[in-house]
Amino acid sequence: MGWKFHVFMRINEKFQENFSIGLEYVPSDEPGNIVLLRFNGPHGEHVLYPHHAHYHIHEAKVDAIAAGLKPERYAVVTTDYASYPEALAAFLRRINLGDADRHFPGVFQGTLGLKEGDRR
Repeated sequence: MGWKFHVFMRINEKFQENFSIGLEYVPSDEPGNIVLLRFNGPHGEHVLYPHHAHYHIHEAKVDAIAAGLKPERYAVVTTDYASYPEALAAFLRRINLGDADRHFPGVFQGTLGLKEGDRR
């Protein structure tokens, strides 16, 4: 039996900088999905969650899962992207999606910092 994953992409219609691109693991033997990775733009509550004022990446951590918290609870501010198109390119490189250009034509064109040979 193979592993199953979902990718989700959302953009707020009124505030284009408010977006989320993520990767979920879909377990076959238990209900619900586990968010493994989420690339976000600035959004939401900034006082309790200072990273929400910046572009940031959430990544699942074993200690969060063990404590019964959201797996992707922790976040780090990033300068790897500054827009939805740049975040999508960074996300696709991070998850190493094979043949990404076929599924997302032109996604790597114009991405700053991408050197020839960095993508597959």
